[in-house]
Amino acid sequence: MQDDVQMADLGIFDRAADWLQDDNVNGECFMTREVGEVESIEAHSVIYIPSEMATAEQPGEVIQKFLTINYVYAKAANPNIPDAQVCKIAYLRFLCVKNGLVSPRFNTANYHVKYNECVFYNNELQQENLVHGLGVINQNLNQQILTYLRRNFSNIVCCVAYMFRVRGHHYVEDMETRYNDLWNHCLKKNEELGVKWEYIAHNAVHAIFPIVLDNFWKECVQTNKIAGTLIKRFDSAPAGIASVHALFTGAMDLALVLPSLKTRFADLYQELAQLIDYLKANRWAGSVNRNMYGANQVDFNEAMFAPLASIIIAALAQFNQNSPLNKSAALNRIAAAAPISGFIIGRTIQATAMDAANAKGLLEE
Repeated sequence: MQDDVQMADLGIFDRAADWLQDDNVNGECFMTREVGEVESIEAHSVIYIPSEMATAEQPGEVIQKFLTINYVYAKAANPNIPDAQVCKIAYLRFLCVKNGLVSPRFNTANYHVKYNECVFYNNELQQENLVHGLGVINQNLNQQILTYLRRNFSNIVCCVAYMFRVRGHHYVEDMETRYNDLWNHCLKKNEELGVKWEYIAHNAVHAIFPIVLDNFWKECVQTNKIAGTLIKRFDSAPAGIASVHALFTGAMDLALVLPSLKTRFADLYQELAQLIDYLKANRWAGSVNRNMYGANQVDFNEAMFAPLASIIIAALAQFNQNSPLNKSAALNRIAAAAPISGFIIGRTIQATAMDAANAKGLLEE
C-alpha cells in the first residue's frame, strides 16, 4: 500500500492534536476515573439567599446579611475549617450569586440536574448565631481580601470547571496538588488565595450547575477574562474517553516514528479520526458526567483497535518507558485483546530499535 494513499484523508489528526494535547498540568489527564460525580445535596455545598436579595446589585446591609448567614451555615457544616477560610467561602458564594451563576429559581429540569443547592433562607438561625457570625465576617474580610477574590473570581471558577471536565469530579483527595499546580500556571500564588481548593470546589462553588459552569468558562474564554492557561485548556478531553485519548496520543506519536503505520492501519486511523471529529463537535459526548449536559454515550469498539493498541504498548516498552501512556489502564485493556498481534509487532519494534531498515521491511510485508 502506498504511503500517500490515505494521508490527505487523515489530515484531521493534525487539527485534532491541539484538542487532545497533553494539558501540561500533570501529564495524565487521560487517566480518568470510570465513574462520574453522583448527584446529591450536601450541607456544606448549599448556598442560602435572603428573600430580600432579589437582584445582583444589593445594598450593603443585604450583602452583609448574605455573608453572615452563609458563614454560619458553612461553619456548622464543617466546624474544622478555619474562620478565615469560611469567610472567604461565604464571599465566593456571594460572587456566584452576583455573577448570575446560581439562583433558587433555576429550574433543574432545564439544566439536566436533579437538585438545586441554592435555596432561599427561611429565617431559622438564632439571633446569637447571626451576631457571632457577623463579628467573624467583619474580623476576617477586609477590602484587600475582597478585592483579591473579586478580581480572581473568574480564574477560580474556571479552574474548578477545568478539573470537573478532565477528572469528572469537582474534587477528590488527590486533586489538591493538581489544583495548586494549575493555579501556579495561572501565575497566581497559593498563599494569596488563602483557602484550600477542597473548600472552594465543594463548599464555595459546588452549587453551580455543571452546564452553567461550563458556559461561564466558555464566556470567559471568548472575552479573554481568564488566564491563558485556562483558555488553552478549554478544549481538553473530558473524563470518560480515556481509551480514545490514550489510543489517539499513542497512535499519532508512533506514526511520527513509523509513518507506514498510517497506511498499514489506514482503516483504523480513519475510524479514529471520525470519532475524534465527532467528539470535537459534541463537547461532552462520552463524558462520565454526560447526563449533566444532555450528551450521548460514545460507541467505541475497543476490540477493533486492539492491534493498533498492542503496537503502541510494544513501542513504548522499547523507546519510552517513562511515558505516562504506560500507566494508562484503558490503553493496556485494549491491547490485551490482541496478545498474538502484540507479540508479533513487539518483535517488529525490537527490530526497529536495532535496524530501522529491517523494521520497515517487516511492516510493509
